[in-house]
Formats: sequence, C-alpha cells, structure tokens
Amino acid sequence: MIERLIDIPSGESVIFICIEGGFGAEKRLVEIGLLPGEEIKVVHNSGMGPVTLNIKGVTLAIGYGLAKKIRVRSKYDGKSTGISGCFGWKPEFR
Repeated sequence: MIERLIDIPSGESVIFICIEGGFGAEKRLVEIGLLPGEEIKVVHNSGMGPVTLNIKGVTLAIGYGLAKKIRVRSKYDGKSTGISGCFGWKPEFR
C-alpha cells in the first residue's frame, strides 16, 4: 500500500515510490540521492515539523511540506517499485 512519508512512524523503514510535486521538489530529492526504489529509514517523525531520515547511511532532515508529498510503501509488501499513485511521476535529470 502506498502511503505518505509523514504517516510513517519513527524507526520504520520504507521504500521510496515517488513524489507528488513539481520540478523543485523533484530536483531536491534527486540532489539528496533519493530515487524510486531507495530504502528510507524514518529516524524521527513527530507528526509536525521536519522529518529526520536516514538514506544510504546519511542522516538528514526534510521539511514537513516536502515529506507530505513523498509516497512510500512498506519494504515488506513484496511489490515492485512503481509510480502508480503519483500521477505518472518519474525522475528527470535536467
């Protein structure tokens, strides 16, 4: 099941599916190395304010607004990475 990153509790690991956002949001995620299929560990999520993540061994914080646009799935659901549910988003390297 695809969920919003802001709905994932602290300590849980998920797989990045896509982002429902414009070029700026897409660019930000590509810059930090987050591409579809990448594992994300939610280090801290209070439900408001920044969300602290661990991606590829690097801990970083992203704003609540950006986190709200990120769609993820459980790493245990066995489904392949896809872009369904994100209006056809795919990373474009501009």
